[in-house]
Amino acid sequence: MLLAKAFSTYARPLLEYNCQVFNPITVHETNLIEAVQRRFIKRIYLRCGLDRETSYIDRCKHLNIHTLEHRRAILDILLLFKILHGKTILNANNFINFADIRVRGYSKKNLKAKYVPRDLTSSCNFFFRTVSLWNNLPASVKDAPTLSIFKTLLLSLPVDAIVPESLIRL
Repeated sequence: MLLAKAFSTYARPLLEYNCQVFNPITVHETNLIEAVQRRFIKRIYLRCGLDRETSYIDRCKHLNIHTLEHRRAILDILLLFKILHGKTILNANNFINFADIRVRGYSKKNLKAKYVPRDLTSSCNFFFRTVSLWNNLPASVKDAPTLSIFKTLLLSLPVDAIVPESLIRL
């Protein structure tokens, strides 16, 4: 487990650096980044003499490590929370609107990107991709009053509640 701690301390920050600006949008790009953690975790399993046939997702759960895709989604949502609550210099009103839909059960905290992407490249825009992640969150999480409470509630959600359509291919 010391090696997992070392990976989390030294390698993972390099893989997550600036992930709000560059976030892979294709299966190939996602798997290239995820392959670094996948190989490292596999080596830990081989070194410790654990079952080598265990899947990557199961190895992550056993070591209590999230996939890099999941962590990027969490970092995106946390930055969006900071932007919405005025904790950054960005003005949220320049990029997103609150969805104005009056339907029973529809959360007033749902967002809508101001700009609709015209192609695949612009669809990886931070606000466009993060708005859908935000809208999938339960209202109880969106209504958190502080960043620390929001982060605690966000991390308590199951993985598929945050990343409903994973691009990871095993």
